[in-house]
Amino acid sequence: MVVGCSDSPLADYAKRHALNASAASQLLPVDRDAYLAAIAERHPGFGGMYFSQDTLVMRVKGGGADAAAAATFAESMLGDQDAERFWGVRKALLDGRVRVEPARYGMSELLDWKAHAWSSGPVPGFQALGLDEALGRVFLAVESTSDIGVTRDRLLTLGIPDDALRVDAVGPITPQVTLSDRFRPIPGGVKIARADQGACTLTVDALQNPGWPDESWGFITNSHCTHQFGNGPDGTVMYQPDDHEPYSAIADEMADPDLIPLGTWVCPASYAEPPFYATGCRISDAAFFLYYAEGMAQGGTIARTMGFRSTTVNPNKPRFLLTEPSLELPLSGMQVHKIGKTTGWMWGAVTEPCMNSIDVPPAPLGRVMLLCQTWATYKCDEGDSGAPVFTWDGSSDYVQLVGVHWGRDPATGHAMFSPWVHVSFEIGSIVGTLQIAY
Repeated sequence: MVVGCSDSPLADYAKRHALNASAASQLLPVDRDAYLAAIAERHPGFGGMYFSQDTLVMRVKGGGADAAAAATFAESMLGDQDAERFWGVRKALLDGRVRVEPARYGMSELLDWKAHAWSSGPVPGFQALGLDEALGRVFLAVESTSDIGVTRDRLLTLGIPDDALRVDAVGPITPQVTLSDRFRPIPGGVKIARADQGACTLTVDALQNPGWPDESWGFITNSHCTHQFGNGPDGTVMYQPDDHEPYSAIADEMADPDLIPLGTWVCPASYAEPPFYATGCRISDAAFFLYYAEGMAQGGTIARTMGFRSTTVNPNKPRFLLTEPSLELPLSGMQVHKIGKTTGWMWGAVTEPCMNSIDVPPAPLGRVMLLCQTWATYKCDEGDSGAPVFTWDGSSDYVQLVGVHWGRDPATGHAMFSPWVHVSFEIGSIVGTLQIAY
């Protein structure tokens, strides 16, 4: 994956990012930047890729924009295992739905500049850092317009060209904590709650240790919906729909991965300082709960509402059925859907596929830096935390899970979700594909 002089990609990755072997093995399998760097090394001039409607746009430094250039570059990319880790790329290449767009900077340059910005420490009002892969720029999101000038000046001093920068004010990112009827068995997309907290949304049912004698059903939701973000289960009990109804307790928290400690290139110690107070990093905002009884799970389903903005379950088609979840990396322009307790069924497009973003879990913990989170344009509100994010072909009963919603930018209303490949890797559970007759 990452090309280097060592005889082990993992060893090379660990050395490059000053990580021990354990931390490197935790991050390499889902490190988007590592795959982009490997693609750029094999395909000189590669400057990124994104979707415009159903067309895959390849950005190429010094490349032409004619059909012949597109065909030549697409042919060179077909069969590249790292490129095909990204959502929809292989199919678009095979179908010939590709065009080439000239790029001013190559991906290697952009990744180097992003690394400089990340390792230089926090800037005033920091909210998130990543790449705008559609424009070919380093993108830093800050809290207010007053932070833009000083942030841009700081990045320019690092040697990042002005036309390779995007600095936007997004407001403070807020996790979503505040389909609310009782469900038995329980599908994804419905209201759940702690006894002492506003509502969240159940993502999907998940089968732990499938095929083994101790296999058991549980579900995924946000880690920030528990008493403590990360560092193991904390005794959180979850209710459906809430604790006001008798016999509504459904599950105990069972798995909530440890935070990646501060003090490495991946999770810089400087982010522990004011005003950020980060206590560590994660690659997903997700935790696993174990049901009290196996019959509570309606595996492989998400509650299906009447349509856009609706929270009313469709009586004729009450469930979406899950196919195998996507382990591909998101791309700008891909269309995604979300069904959450508060705003119901919403959809939009991915705008930023990989942003290191601040999440604010419940007290007493400070902030957590979530690595490589995806931003999209679907609307959301309090209580949608944990909502399943999925793709749909527009007509069938089947959907493919691509992530877990966790927060929003109040300035634009745009949403943040953890890619499912991150959730699956951290939690180690497999989403059920139980078929239900309707």
